[in-house]
Amino acid sequence: MCWSEGASLAMTGVGAVAAVVTWRRGDPPAIPAALAFFAVMEGLQYWGYQGIDQCDLPGNRVSAMLSYVHIALQPIFINAFGMAIIGGVSARLWRLVMGLSVLASILLLFRMVPMASIGPCLPGTTLCGPAWCTITGDWHLGWTMPLSDFAGWLGGEVFRHWVPFPDYMAAVFILPLVYGAWRFALMHLALGPMLATVLTTSPNEMPAIWCLFSVGLCLIALSPWIRARVTA
Repeated sequence: MCWSEGASLAMTGVGAVAAVVTWRRGDPPAIPAALAFFAVMEGLQYWGYQGIDQCDLPGNRVSAMLSYVHIALQPIFINAFGMAIIGGVSARLWRLVMGLSVLASILLLFRMVPMASIGPCLPGTTLCGPAWCTITGDWHLGWTMPLSDFAGWLGGEVFRHWVPFPDYMAAVFILPLVYGAWRFALMHLALGPMLATVLTTSPNEMPAIWCLFSVGLCLIALSPWIRARVTA
């Protein structure tokens, strides 16, 4: 395993410092809030390393559950950050985007509830597993989660295997197009799913690697040169 609890702890610190820097220099509140939010995920991953693969430990299970809650809330913070760096978004459009982001997060959270009418997720699909657990991945950590099969219920085999989280994907990759942040969406695509796909073949590890997108958020927030090229 190339990544470690030390690396996750360092990333937590970097995110926290970036949040403080952007807050103190007067950036829109959504920017330091998003940086702090993603620093929390790195902190959760550090916690997960402490009892990794020990699925009977309460701390292991709770860190996995909180990690999923974090994933479910990401559409809200990603779009708030995107609109803040773009600037000039009308109040009406801001409310629309945030309302749809909240709706996506609610749908994602619903997956944590066992629903007989929908059934459990299919083993081998993204994040799916028999119990809440933080596990060892190819080079990072991963999670198993007994989520409901919302994607399969919504779109059958196509969604289940190719777009297992359509609500998340629409919220973080399509909504930014509505307010003109297509370069931001492309950067997220490159540093999120594309990078994760290259670095691991495990559907349980991929979302944890995807969270390294927080590095990109820090670069956008701290570097005027990078921000200008993402928002131009």
